[in-house]
Amino acid sequence: MSDADKDSSSIPTPRTDACQQEGRGIYERGYHWVKRSFARQLERELAETTARAADREAMWHACERKLESALRPSLAAQAVPMVLNKPLLVVFEQEGNLVCHLWPREDDTHASYGLIACDIVRHAARAFKVDEDDVCEWVDKERRKQTTSFSSPS
Repeated sequence: MSDADKDSSSIPTPRTDACQQEGRGIYERGYHWVKRSFARQLERELAETTARAADREAMWHACERKLESALRPSLAAQAVPMVLNKPLLVVFEQEGNLVCHLWPREDDTHASYGLIACDIVRHAARAFKVDEDDVCEWVDKERRKQTTSFSSPS
């Protein structure tokens, strides 16, 4: 290649300038198209995420409603005052004191109330999800050295 050819290729011509302008225009149009496309994609993803969040919230509320309806009978039973007919034993706390009332049946003896005490130990063990022996351990400690006092003992 001669020096004349090299010089002529580096001289700008109107056609070269037009191609470069066209190239910049294509680049800019492509850039803006990509930018708009990306923005549309982000808007779609945001809308989907918002919809999913709304779906999750709706599902959460549906689960809450199902749980409430499942528990409603037991909650309603607790809300209604219970009438005790012929109670054998009633223990409650009043003004910081434990109050215990016994109403033995005609044929009840100390042995009958010993059996009731055993049933109470079993119920306490189940309620607190521990072994009966764990509850009995505390019963034995309390029997050896009393730490609680009852108001109005029977």
